[in-house]
Amino acid sequence: MILEVGKKYNELMGQEGPVLNLTGSGFMLKLMYKMPSGEEIKNITKGKVQYKVVYIKNVIMLLVKFGDEMWMDVPFFGDKNTLEVLPKLEDSGTGYTMNVLLSDAKTGELKGIRVFALNNAVSKNLYKFIEHQSEKNYSQRECDQALGYIYSRYSTNNLLKLAIASGKEN
Repeated sequence: MILEVGKKYNELMGQEGPVLNLTGSGFMLKLMYKMPSGEEIKNITKGKVQYKVVYIKNVIMLLVKFGDEMWMDVPFFGDKNTLEVLPKLEDSGTGYTMNVLLSDAKTGELKGIRVFALNNAVSKNLYKFIEHQSEKNYSQRECDQALGYIYSRYSTNNLLKLAIASGKEN
């Protein structure tokens, strides 16, 4: 699918917040904001990116910060199908692709696109955590309970302190 800033897409409408998926071209981080401001668009599409990964209660949490925006925590659950799409990284100089789409949650209008590579340490940890999740074969109910537990006990700042690996992109 070819995406174009300024066009509207049904799959970019929905509840405000971040959603992380895996596609054939890497990870896809959809950021759905209510009427994103010019400053938010600039921070997400052109600002410095910082990211960290945490694995807690069998939940992968990707923590991301764009420019002057606040840190956001984005859960991810992988399974055996995820491992079929995601190659295992051997070379120390490689990392997974992160495609970022910023949209207006109400209209589905694509406001910005950004692509960057996660560093090797974060990428390898993501693979290891997804491998662990797929071995456990968690039900949706178990994933929801674990996520509820995390959100009830940890702030984003607490999760940042628990990060296993981190990286940045200018």
